[in-house]
Amino acid sequence: MHAITELAEAVTRRRLSFTRLAEAEDEAAMAMLTAIDGIGPWTAEIYLLFALGRPDIGRARIRSPQADLAGAIGRPTAPARLY
Repeated sequence: MHAITELAEAVTRRRLSFTRLAEAEDEAAMAMLTAIDGIGPWTAEIYLLFALGRPDIGRARIRSPQADLAGAIGRPTAPARLY
């Protein structure tokens, strides 16, 4: 709940603009989101992926539980699009 409150405050006080966020490059958008208390890299990546339709954001970091399990037991995993 804290992150939602902080996000609302950032938008209300014009420290965050969803228009600027949508227009920003990936790294800049990540920085804008993670500057808000309670929003970390994973949350920012998921927002960029699903809300802004950026399919390649965080491909190296966002992994499915299946991929983690396959890696843990030494099986190869095929790269897949995240959307």
